[in-house]
Amino acid sequence: MGPLTVEDVDTVINAWKYTYLFPDFGNYIRETIQNKTLASLGVRQEDTDLLVGWMLENEDGSLGKLHVLPDQRCKGIGAVLIQRLSEEVLTHRDAVFVDIDNDNEQLVKLSERIGYEIDSARVTWIICKQQ
Repeated sequence: MGPLTVEDVDTVINAWKYTYLFPDFGNYIRETIQNKTLASLGVRQEDTDLLVGWMLENEDGSLGKLHVLPDQRCKGIGAVLIQRLSEEVLTHRDAVFVDIDNDNEQLVKLSERIGYEIDSARVTWIICKQQ
């Protein structure tokens, strides 16, 4: 387990379902990881060094872009990523929160299970693009 590397960028970009909305997302993530401006954490399979799960800090201090490969889910990887990245982010921020899509009930349950308090207010992101 450790910070994401520039070699991980394509994997992260290809897994994030909102990449299509942000054409420069790849460069942004690459610069963030390369310059270590925001925290990131990845979990690798010991025998193959394959990246099996990751999470990144967002500019607003939230944790987001949590992804665990489907065949690696339900093994505690997501919980470890949230807990460890929370600890790291709290070294330079007063508070930390998890950015969760409204329809991601699995992540809501996971966050509650590891001690996050779920606020009843839910945020819906509305993307406006120039035509």
